[in-house]
Amino acid sequence: MHDDALLTAAALLGSPAIEALAVLPGSDRNRVWRARLADDRTVVVKHYRDPSLGTWRRESAALRLADGEGAPRILAVSYPSDGPAVTVLEDLGDPGSLADLLLARGADAPRRAGEGLVAWATAIGRLHHRTHGRGEEFATALGPGLRADAVAEEVEEAPTGLAALVAAHDLPWSDAVPAAFAEALAPLTDPADAVLSPGDACPDNNLLAEDGARLLDFEYAQVRHRAWDAAYLRVPWPSCWCAWQVPADHAHRALASMLEASYGGGPVPTSFAADLDAATLLWCLVSVRWFLPGALEEPAARNADEDRRPGRWTMVITRLELAARTPGPEPLRRWAAETAAQLVRRWGEHALRPAPAYR
Repeated sequence: MHDDALLTAAALLGSPAIEALAVLPGSDRNRVWRARLADDRTVVVKHYRDPSLGTWRRESAALRLADGEGAPRILAVSYPSDGPAVTVLEDLGDPGSLADLLLARGADAPRRAGEGLVAWATAIGRLHHRTHGRGEEFATALGPGLRADAVAEEVEEAPTGLAALVAAHDLPWSDAVPAAFAEALAPLTDPADAVLSPGDACPDNNLLAEDGARLLDFEYAQVRHRAWDAAYLRVPWPSCWCAWQVPADHAHRALASMLEASYGGGPVPTSFAADLDAATLLWCLVSVRWFLPGALEEPAARNADEDRRPGRWTMVITRLELAARTPGPEPLRRWAAETAAQLVRRWGEHALRPAPAYR
């Protein structure tokens, strides 16, 4: 099947031959190669192992919409009816990622991490600016059966999942929580502020080239409010493994760069501060739903902080504590505070440390 994917890529580009040079980082959902074509050009070939997930549809639709702004250019795409689901992307080399800088050590590490953070944030802002007002175009390219605003679905499903978890593990709950989730989500559903988001803009899903960052991994791309991506700097990194804290001044500088690029240097709406609070609060609680099962059900050794990533106990407690002090519907804040307090009694205190570059 892997040979079929490479041959498909060659056929899409009209190349009589293709040679795999290296396997690149990916996930269980895909396989990624750097490959050389017959004319000596190198490209990146991505094979989506399970087309039914729709990740190739999201990624190809998003990269066509981005058209090289803050992301690699898409050169070709195949469809499962024609063989393997494959995208062929421009090869941007291996300049390293923001995660590399956040995990680095040394006297110069804080400065370099701060610069990388601004480059990452600027790339997201430029992508936002390029794609603002083009939600219908993305939805059409995405096709039927996939929601363009997938994060809204996560929020809608979160109360049911959390209610079942807390009932099974003797944790607090309130019947007011589901309506409070909907209340917090409401301002983030305004299509006037919807932009294309990579959906999973983690510190390792980018390349920090000399002329700016390029975002990678659009398998969960969606059109949603700008604040969802901006809140990655506050939670921090809600969907990511490299979820260490960054200093407040570095986060503020990066957020300012993101918003300047996102709004094209124009004024930021006065409503954005409240929208950012809503996204921060909801990211905290949605990600707690993701990580709480393992935190409750697996042994301590599987939940401890590691050198490269915080453990689930740390992420769950610190995100509940952040939710409790973030402006938003009182039932959510109260539930988060009560649950955090009970989990601290079970697991002890777990502060989120700064990223290694800042230690």
